[in-house]
Amino acid sequence: MFDVRCGIVGCGVVAHNKYIPAVKRYGILEAVCDIREVRARRTAEVWGARSYFTDLIDMLEKADLDVVFILTGMDMHADHVIEAARMGKHILVQKPLATSLDKLREVIETVERAKVKVLVEPSVHLNPIYSRALNLLGDIGSPYWFMAGFGRHPPSWGEHTFFSRGGGGPLFDLGVYEVSLLTFLLGPAMRVTAMGRISISELDLIDDEYLNHHLPESVSKNVWEIIASAPRTRRIKVEVEDNIMVLMEMVRGTVGVVISNYVTPREFSRPSRAEIYGSNGFIDIPVHSSRNPVISGAVKTRDGVKPISVDGASLGLTEHNGWFSWDYYEASVKHLLECIVEDREPLPNIYWGAHVSEILIKSIESIRSGRSMDITLRF
Repeated sequence: MFDVRCGIVGCGVVAHNKYIPAVKRYGILEAVCDIREVRARRTAEVWGARSYFTDLIDMLEKADLDVVFILTGMDMHADHVIEAARMGKHILVQKPLATSLDKLREVIETVERAKVKVLVEPSVHLNPIYSRALNLLGDIGSPYWFMAGFGRHPPSWGEHTFFSRGGGGPLFDLGVYEVSLLTFLLGPAMRVTAMGRISISELDLIDDEYLNHHLPESVSKNVWEIIASAPRTRRIKVEVEDNIMVLMEMVRGTVGVVISNYVTPREFSRPSRAEIYGSNGFIDIPVHSSRNPVISGAVKTRDGVKPISVDGASLGLTEHNGWFSWDYYEASVKHLLECIVEDREPLPNIYWGAHVSEILIKSIESIRSGRSMDITLRF
C-alpha cells in the first residue's frame, strides 16, 4: 500500500474491471470522473471514492491528487494527458497515447515542461513472458521477419471509442499490443505500409444507460458477465477501418506484418501470438494470457534442431485453477505508484508510448493515402 492519492477519469469497463480494484489494492482512491453523472456518482459510491466529478479540469482543481489514471475514449487521451500534466499530476494513460500527430507532439512538449512521470500502456516492459522472450531472441540469430496479431469479434459497447473515425478502431485497440511487443523486442520501426477497409458496416451495441446502471456491480460480479447478458438495442454505423494489415520495417532491418480486425467470428477467434524468424531459428510468443502461455520455437545446433519451450509455471505467472495469467493493468498501477514514491522513471515511458502511437497513426494515414509512411519518433 502506497500513500499516493489517485484519481480516475473514465468510469467504463476497463476502470471497473481492472484499474479501480488495483488502485484500491495499492493506493488511495481519492476521486473519480466521468462525463455521465450517474456513472461517476455510482462508481464513487460502490468503490468508496472520496468524491466524484463530471469534468476533468474540475477534478484536477478540487481533488487532492498525486496521479491521474486516464481511461477515457482513445481519441481523448492526448487532451487529458495535457490537462493533467499542466496541473503537475503524474499520469497513467491507457493505450494509445494519441490518435493524431499534432496532439502527439503537444503531449510530448507538455510532459517535458511539466516534468511529471507518465506510464503509457500496455506495459510490455514489465511482462515476464516478454522479458524471457527478449532473452531468447539472441538464440535465433539475426531476426529477419515476423508475423503478429489476430482477429476477433467486435466489442458490444463503445460506439465512439471503437467505431468512430476519430477513435481509431481495432488497430489502436488491439494492434497496439503487437506493435508494442515488437518494438520492445526488435527496437524502433522505420516505415509502415498498411491496407484496410470497413468490412462490417453496421453493428448492434449495448445501450449506454444499461452500462451506466450495471457497471458498478462489477465490484461483486464479473464485468464480462454483465456485458455478455446485456441486450443489444442500438444499431450503429461503423466509420473506421475494422479490417487492417500493417507491414512494418524496423530500423535494424527486420520486416513483418501485424494483423488487427473486428471481423473474425467469435467461434473462430484465436489467441494473439507473435512469431519472429531469424538466421538460426524462431520463437513463437503468446501476446495475451491463456490457460498455459508457452513460448515455443526452435534453434539450429550442431546436432540438429533444438526445440524451445518455456511454460507459464516457469515464468513466475500467477496460477489459478490451471490458468496462468499476467495482469498488466495491476502491474502497471503498482509500478507507477512505486516510481512516484521512489522518484524513478516508469516503464513504458512517454517516448516509447509516442513511438508506438506514431506507428498506429501513420498506419491509418497509409491506408487512406495509399503511401508508405516514415516513422520519425524514437525512444
